[in-house]
Parts: sequence; structure tokens; C-alpha cells
Amino acid sequence: MKPFNRLLLINIALLLILFVPIQTQAGTCDCGPGLSFPAATQADCPSTYQSENFTATCTFSSDGIGSTSQPDGSTVLENPLGTNDPRVIIGNVIKVILGIVGSITLAIFIYGGLLWMTSSGNTERIKRGRDTLVWATIGFMVILGSYTVVNFVIQSITKPPTGG
Repeated sequence: MKPFNRLLLINIALLLILFVPIQTQAGTCDCGPGLSFPAATQADCPSTYQSENFTATCTFSSDGIGSTSQPDGSTVLENPLGTNDPRVIIGNVIKVILGIVGSITLAIFIYGGLLWMTSSGNTERIKRGRDTLVWATIGFMVILGSYTVVNFVIQSITKPPTGG
């Protein structure tokens, strides 16, 4: 396997490990000072906790990460997007995509600069680095223009008209 392919595979594996969320509990069972433990549902939390020295009443509280436990032990998932308006959701998706594309453009700028700086006077490599920078600049202008148009359209759609 080529070193680049191996490096790409390792990076993808690390991204999956780091960015795939794992949620193991839905809340906490609190039975007094110093007596709290993770609980998946209300049913996992005893109503009372009894030890040799005392008896405590336990309460279940949701951790607030995407779910809310109901008294019957069921769990209701909260909307992670924060809104049900499709215009706002589409606008947020477009902004995220433009942010990712902007980051890729920055990486291409760095790559083109490195090509040019490490050319050692080789005219072919200088031309390749310069062309990379020119095309990255053109791409950046296209991204900036698309962001301007998208932002204008989103503002026009989401804000109510004013005036008469």
C-alpha cells in the first residue's frame, strides 16, 4: 500500500473515532450529596436508596443531550437542529458547506505556496505552484460570490418584507 493511501486511511479512521458521538446514558440518578450515578431511564433510578446509616429519596434528571426522559420511563428525542423551519435548516446547511469549501481552498493555497517555495528554480514546478495559486484565487472568488448570493437569498426569504 502506498504511504499516501495508508496515511489517508489512518486519518479517516481517526476522524471516525473522534467525531462519531457515543451516548451511553440519558441522565443521572441523584440520591443525595455524593450519591449520584448514571441511569439510562427513570426506571433505572430507584425511588429510594437505603444504606446502613440512612435512607435517601432518589430523583432522576436528564443530562440534556438530545433526550428527555418521561415519568413512564420512555425517552423523547429533542430536535438537534433547534428549528423546524426548512428555510433556516437549508441556510445552515449551505453555510456549513461553504465553510468546508473555504477550508479546502485554504489548504490549496498552502499547497500551491509550498510547491512554489520548494521548486528550487525548476521552471516547471514554479509554473505549477503559480497556477495552483491562481486557480485557488479564482476558486476563492467564486466561493465568495456564491456566499454573497446565498446570504442575500437567505436574508430575503427569512426576513419579512418592510415598507409599503
